[in-house]
Formats: sequence, structure tokens, C-alpha cells
Amino acid sequence: MSNILDTTAKDDVNESRKSAQCSQLYTSNVTICKIHLFVLILFLFGNASGQSYKAFHPGEIWRDNNGIHINAHGGSVLFHEGKYYWFGEHKGEKSNNALVGVTCYSSENLYDWKNEGVALPVSGEKHSDIEKGCIIERPKVIYNPKTRRFVMYFHLELKGKGYNAARVGIAVSDRVTGGYKFLKSLRPNAGIFPANMTEAQKSRKLNIADYEKWWTPEWYKAVKDGLFVQRDLETGQMSRDMTLYVDDDGKAYHIYSSEDNLTLHVAELSDDFLHYTGKYIRIAPAGHNEAPAIFKKGGKYFMITSGCTGWDPNAARLFSADSILGEWIEHPNPCTGKDAHLTFHSQSTYILPVQGKKGAFIFMADRWTPKTPMDSRYIWLPVRFQNGLPVLEWQDPWDLSVFDKQNTEKEQVTALIRRVNDHWQATHPQHGNAFWHTAAYHTGNMAAYNVTRDEHYLRYSEAWAGKNEWRGAPSNDKSKWKYRYGETGEHVLFGDWQTCFQTYIDLYSLQADERKIARAREVMEYQMSTTNNDYWWWADGLYMVMPVMTKLYKVTGNGLYLQKLHEYFSYAKDLMYDAEAGLFYRDAKYIYPKHKTNSGKKRFLGAGQRLGIGRPGQSLVRFAGKRYTPERIHRSFPLHGPGAEAIATARRTLDAEHPRRQASPRIRNERNSLFYLRLPVGHQ
Repeated sequence: MSNILDTTAKDDVNESRKSAQCSQLYTSNVTICKIHLFVLILFLFGNASGQSYKAFHPGEIWRDNNGIHINAHGGSVLFHEGKYYWFGEHKGEKSNNALVGVTCYSSENLYDWKNEGVALPVSGEKHSDIEKGCIIERPKVIYNPKTRRFVMYFHLELKGKGYNAARVGIAVSDRVTGGYKFLKSLRPNAGIFPANMTEAQKSRKLNIADYEKWWTPEWYKAVKDGLFVQRDLETGQMSRDMTLYVDDDGKAYHIYSSEDNLTLHVAELSDDFLHYTGKYIRIAPAGHNEAPAIFKKGGKYFMITSGCTGWDPNAARLFSADSILGEWIEHPNPCTGKDAHLTFHSQSTYILPVQGKKGAFIFMADRWTPKTPMDSRYIWLPVRFQNGLPVLEWQDPWDLSVFDKQNTEKEQVTALIRRVNDHWQATHPQHGNAFWHTAAYHTGNMAAYNVTRDEHYLRYSEAWAGKNEWRGAPSNDKSKWKYRYGETGEHVLFGDWQTCFQTYIDLYSLQADERKIARAREVMEYQMSTTNNDYWWWADGLYMVMPVMTKLYKVTGNGLYLQKLHEYFSYAKDLMYDAEAGLFYRDAKYIYPKHKTNSGKKRFLGAGQRLGIGRPGQSLVRFAGKRYTPERIHRSFPLHGPGAEAIATARRTLDAEHPRRQASPRIRNERNSLFYLRLPVGHQ
């Protein structure tokens, strides 16, 4: 601006020299008028082209630095050297075909975006894979620190062939904004079966001509068994809607919709990100998923997809896995609220991690307008967590401060967990036995470790397990093993002695050593070999042993654990569950009408009742306290600050219960040994 003003002033001086009739006053006035006019023009046009945003407005026009609606659809965002780069499809006014190529925008704050131009232009060369008029969709860019190159993958359909090519295109650049050099297009993993197809599925010969009629039960089964995998084995697997993901260990993966959009594939890439290693898996065969968007939080992988309904929106799908090449589990639609069944009239494209805000992610989606493609809008929403799973809610407008609030809540809860757990461990340097009152604490300690990743918590449980030789009740004489109530070493089959196995299995999962779960397997597999199914006749047994059986199933793959769990639970439910009240009785001794209150009513709260603070549906963080009398509660917890209201409720409850809880040594032991504090879920 200063250069322009200087030029204007010089022009005025020259003008005055040429015209003797012009007075100095006239010259000054002209100069001032020109400056005013320039500032006015700059304000009018600069305000339109350089609009600054302070929040996200999902579904509205989103202007770049030139005042033009951002044209980067089906895209992704890469963070590199302090700046975000948004890559996407350039859409035409009336056509979804690639007439320009892949565009790039940059931003330092995620609100305001500068147009960096075309990162990958289409080719004018006849019969080029990316010839002008082809279809380029869902471009994703990742950075390879080993080669120092930026790698772009995209769904490619060859010009004039509709959606029959189903190929992936690959391009590279030495600069983040491009230009990107197109290298090749292909169908992935030719001649290679997925790692999670069974030998029986690989060897079964399926003929596509035998399944001309789609959507029949026989067809579904054939698809799940690899009908389309076999069809495309020689040429490579179809690759349409896609994304890329770089894991914490630097390994990169290509996730794409394959098998005629019926099945998702996750394929491992080579170290240079330009080839496939041949290791890949199938997810949800015949599930009809597309538009994958993947992220990782707390060591767990999450993927949001959509159904296949053309340009029309549908309900989002959610999957999770402990390993990116492991078993993926489907969950309900992560969207909630109005229009959740239509993903707020949009379709997923990418999950963006927000830099500098731990655990903060943005769900990126497109609201398609196929009649005027370049006018398609962007739906960006914050990802929050509930019950350990991502949740999407409509917010308009919103800004990045929502993540500060989430992090603040997490920090408060984490601080409270640490305070309580550290107090217990400091006052209990000597490890107890493996009976339920100590074992239940260690399940909570492992939950605290998963939240805080405090190695001290992990070592504390490892030392306790070692002290107890990774066993529950110690008897080795199976002829004397009992499962009715008892605290002796022969009550091996009594659930109170089996709670400890939960922690042993958790520790095994972190570092495999068969010694850690040998006793758990010996006890549970002996128990399952009996014909008895009445092992759980008290409600606490469900908490104490059901997780043991599911965890052992996951470790061993032995389906008998799930079968027997169902049998035992069915017995317990038939015995103790009151359908009218929707509650379990405490145990077999309190079942109505055999047992009644003094006023003749049902009694659901027995002597073993635990103290719960908070609303239903929240998770438990368990804390074993030393003699948790009201006086100790008063001394240990503050009257103000995080959790003060919950602590006040705990004080009042214990104050009221304290006199009657002196009744017997067993009740005193229960009161002294375990204190349940309910905390909001999703703070992981």
C-alpha cells in the first residue's frame, strides 16, 4: 500500500510542475481525495476477497482469500511445517468430471484459506489416464519423511468409461502445494488374497455367472466368501472412494471401497508410500460402505463411512478396531440429533486432527449438489466422545474453543482420578491377596492406567499380580474345588476369587507371557468342562467373571468362553432378574416373594450395595479406600473444585449409612475396601 501511495504523491508533484495554475492547496486536496478513493476501493473489494472468519459455519458458502467459494471437494487436510493444506476435487459448474484437477488451499488457523492453485492438473494428452474429462475423486495427500516427498492418492475413473475402471491414481511432489507429477494408476494387490480370508474361502471356486441375481441370501454369502475378490484377483481389486492414513509407527495405509462398493479394504503401503506390500484385509464384506474417514484416539482406531446411495445422503456408519489390520467392529450411527439419519445431509470425507489440541478431531464432510457441483458445501463438525465412541452433533456456528472446554473437562477428571488413585497406592504399599476386594481395585487401577498412561499404575498392578503368583484361590486339588460362597483357598470356582483374572489378562495383552494367564485358563476351562451352569447366583458375579470370559475369548479365540458365558448369564438372569422393575436382586437370598422388606415390598438393595454417584450410563472408576468412613471422606476430598458436588453427595450418603454399616465384619469389610466413584465417560 505504501508503494502505491508514494507513486500517487509523485504523480501529483509532476502534475503541479506542468501546470503553474495549480496551487499547492489544490494539489494537496487532489492527493487527499486520491488516497480516500484508494482506501474506499481497498475496503470494498478487499472486504469481499479477504474475508476473515472467526468460526465454522457448516453448509454455508466458504470464501477463500479471493472471495470465491472454496473448490476442494471430497478432500483431505495435511499439516506441514506449521500450516494446514487442504486438497480436494475442483468441481465444474455443471459437471463432476475433472476439467481442472486437484486444487490446494493453505491456512494457519483452519478458518481462512488461501488459494494455492492447482496441485495436480488434468492432462491435455489424448488417452492419458488423467486426461481432461476423466473422473478424479477423494484426493488425499500424505508426507513421507524418509523420501521427503508428498504423495497423493485419488480415486480415478478413465475418461468415457463411467465408473468401470475403479482405479487408484498416484502422484508425487517435492513441494506440498505441487505441482504433483502423475506416476501411475492401477488396481491394488493383483494376484493376492486378503489376509483375513480363510483358506477355505480362498480354495472355494466361485463363478460369477452363477450369481446373476444380486441381493439374495446365496449371493450375500458368496460375496462374503470372496466372490468379487476371486473375480478381480488377476487384474487387482477395485478401488473407488478412498482415504490414506499414516500410523504412529510411520506405516501408511490405503483404505478404499472395493468389490463393487460392497466391501472396504485396508492395504498396507511400502516404505516409500508408492507401492503395496501385499498385506491387506477386508472390512464388512457385503456391507456396502463407501466414503471412509479414519482416525486414532487412545490407541483405538475409528472409521466413519456412509452407505451407497449415489449423491443422496444416508446414515453414517461407525467402525472401531484395536489394530488397523485387525478385526473391525461395527457400531450404531455416530450422528445424533435432527437429520442424524442423513448425516446432516452430507457424506464423510476425512477426519482432521487439530494441532496443539490433544484428542481434538474435526469431521469433514461434503453436502453434494450434483446439478451445480461447484456449489457443493462443506460440513465440518467437532468430534466428541461418549461411552468411548465418537459422536457427531450439529453445531452452527462453532469454533476451536469447543476443544479447549473438552480438554479442560478431561484434565479435571484425570486430576481427580490421579488424586484418588495416588492416595490409595501411597497408603497401601504392601500388596493384598487376590480376593475380590483387592482384585476389584486393580481392575480400576488398570482403567486409570488406560486413561493416564502412568507407568507407576501399571507397575503397581504387576507387582500385586506377581505377589499372588498370577493366581486366584491357590488350591491345586481339583477334587476339592468349590463354587459356593467362601474365602478359603479351595473356593477356586467362586467368582470372588476369579476377579483377579481380569487384571492378569489386561497385563498379558500389554506384554504377552503365557505365565500371566495360565492359571486363569486352567480354572475357567476346568469350570467350563463341568455340566453345571449355576456359578453366578449373586449379582456381583456378573461383573466379576463375565469380563474374564470375554477377555479370554479374545486372547484364545476359544468360542466355548462365549457359549458358557451365555449359559451362566441365562441362569443368573432367570434367577435374579425382575422384569417388572428392570433390576437384578442382590443375590438368591433376596428374591421376592421369598424375601420381602418389612413393608412387604421387593428388596433390591442388599448389604453388598455399592455407593454410586452420577447418572446411569456413566462409567465406573473404582477406588479401594482404607476404612472409608465419613470422617475419611471429609478429610480426603475438597469442598470446592472439580467433583465437589459428587463428593458432597458421597459424604451425605455415607453419613446416613454409616451407623447401620457397622453391623457385621463382612459389611465393615465391604465398606472399607471399595469405593465407587462415577465419572463421565469419553474422557480418554
